[in-house]
Amino acid sequence: MGAQTQERRVERLETRMTAMEQLPGRVDALTTQVAGLTTRVDTLSTEVREGFAEMRAGFAEMRNRFKEVHDKFDEVGEAIEDSRNRARMLFEETLRRIAIIQEGR
Repeated sequence: MGAQTQERRVERLETRMTAMEQLPGRVDALTTQVAGLTTRVDTLSTEVREGFAEMRAGFAEMRNRFKEVHDKFDEVGEAIEDSRNRARMLFEETLRRIAIIQEGR
């Protein structure tokens, strides 16, 4: 091995050692970033759960209102049917009275 090769090897080792000395700081920085990310993910998870809870409550309210509207339609339908029956009875009563009047003439 020549001196230059050995010198080059020492330089490479020094470069690698310098990089390795920086590793603990980089690992600490990464650990801090991961902890921050974990906190943010937890926050987002909570927000998403709350959002879904609000959506479920909104859908429940919509179902209740649709049921109320449906019930009102049923009531209106029954009222219409009742009105038809009364109109039919009045019409038949009117025809009967007309027939009685015509018989008397």
